[in-house]
Amino acid sequence: ALLAREIEPLIAISRQQASRPYDFRPSKKLGKPPPKITAPWRQAMQEKLQTDEAKQKYRKRKHTVEPVFGIIKSVLGFTRFHLRGIEKVQSEWTLIALAHNCKRLSKLMA
Repeated sequence: ALLAREIEPLIAISRQQASRPYDFRPSKKLGKPPPKITAPWRQAMQEKLQTDEAKQKYRKRKHTVEPVFGIIKSVLGFTRFHLRGIEKVQSEWTLIALAHNCKRLSKLMA
């Protein structure tokens, strides 16, 4: 469906471990290795993501809205909607966006 619209999907196949210089906690050693990628479409996507062109496109995610959703989930603790219905969910999302914007404004004004 995406290819018919000439949209090239770039989908993360595995988790990327961010190297954070400010994180002084010891890294977690997992007991079992990650599962092997055997599905052909996953292998193709993994190979595609390793090209320089795909890396440049995928890197743009950090400069768009991805960090905003991460902040809303981790800092504000909003992981799911608690109301039902489109109108109620829209109102709930508006409140979350307002809280995020107020948080940003307070940081910028300080």
